[in-house]
Amino acid sequence: MEDLTIDLSEFSSELIKILRSQLLAKDEENQNEAAFSIKSLAKQCSNKESIILILTSLFDLLNVEGKSASINQKQTILFSIGNCSFNCCQSNTQDVFLKLIQLFNEYLKNETNESVVIFALSQLKIWLDLLKVQTISSDVFNKLNDFFKVNHIF
Repeated sequence: MEDLTIDLSEFSSELIKILRSQLLAKDEENQNEAAFSIKSLAKQCSNKESIILILTSLFDLLNVEGKSASINQKQTILFSIGNCSFNCCQSNTQDVFLKLIQLFNEYLKNETNESVVIFALSQLKIWLDLLKVQTISSDVFNKLNDFFKVNHIF
């Protein structure tokens, strides 16, 4: 998908349904290919609503089917979430950050494996690095502040 020059935003909901199922495949190569494809899909989406849809779909997978997933499968899903930060709608993404913080917050409340929590936070950091080059809205700042208070990360 990386060589395509078309906007896949319109097709993101159908494509993510197909790709996300492979993140839980038993074959690690299938998982890795799906993660790479999701990154490519995000790079081809120009509208923030499609990025939010992809992120929501991936977190839904973690929260529902991910409960019985292996640590490696969970990390592959989280890696895909981190890879979505390479989307092409890099500016004016405050709505994406608000949704992302909410999704991470909901997920981390229920995750009990320490190595998965640490990996999840490393993927959140990839997204937070994008904030360095943007003006942060007060809504995003407040959500981040609440996120770190609730999760006792400090």
